[in-house]
Amino acid sequence: MAVVRLTSVIKSMNRCSDFLPIVVPRLLWMLRPVPSNRKRSFSAYQQHMFVQLAKLVSVVKSDFAEYLTDTVSLCTRYLADEVKEYREAAAIEVTFLLRELCLEMGKQFRPYAVYLLDPLISVLIKDRSIDRKCASAVIETLKVFGGHLIQYAEIVFSALVLIAEDTTASVSVRVEALEALGSLVKNLNPIGELASPLVHPLVRLLGKGIAGERT
Repeated sequence: MAVVRLTSVIKSMNRCSDFLPIVVPRLLWMLRPVPSNRKRSFSAYQQHMFVQLAKLVSVVKSDFAEYLTDTVSLCTRYLADEVKEYREAAAIEVTFLLRELCLEMGKQFRPYAVYLLDPLISVLIKDRSIDRKCASAVIETLKVFGGHLIQYAEIVFSALVLIAEDTTASVSVRVEALEALGSLVKNLNPIGELASPLVHPLVRLLGKGIAGERT
C-alpha cells in the first residue's frame, strides 16, 4: 500500500522530518473515528493504518513530537468509544501505537501517559471476552508507560490486582498482570505506603493459587 511505501521512503531519507507536515495530518484525518450515529466497524484498513503510523513514529522518533497531542487525542477517542465492540476492536492497534509513542518520545510523553490512564484502565476492566486480548494489550502498555505513572501507582496496582484475582480470566492474562505489577514496582523506591494495598492481595493469590482455576 501507499502508506507502506511512504514509510519506507521516509526511512531512507536523511531529512525525513521535512515531509511530516504533509504526511501526518493527512494520516490522522484518515484515521478519525466514524460518528457513532452511523453504521461502522474497525476495519482491516484502519488496523493497517495504525500499525503503519506506529512504524512511522519509530522512524522519525522525536521529530513526531509536534503531532503528539493530536495523535493521543485520536487514540483516546477510540479507547473511550461508547460502543463496546468498536472500542475493543480498536484497542490492540491503538495501544501498539501508544507504546511506540512512549518509547520514542521519552519524557515528553509523561503528561500524555497520565491523560491516557483513565481510558486504558476502563478498557482493561471492561474486557470480559474469553481471550482478554484487549486486557493483555493494555497490561503491556501500562508496563511500557512504567515510570510515567509513578504518581498514580495505586490506581494502576488496584486495576492489575483486580485482573490477577479475576477467576473468570485466563491464567495467561492473570500472570501477565502479576508480571506487570513486578515490573512497575521496580519504578518505586521506596515503595512506602503502597506496600500494604499491594502485598495483601498478593498474599491472597499465593494462598489460592492461579494455575488450575482456568486455562
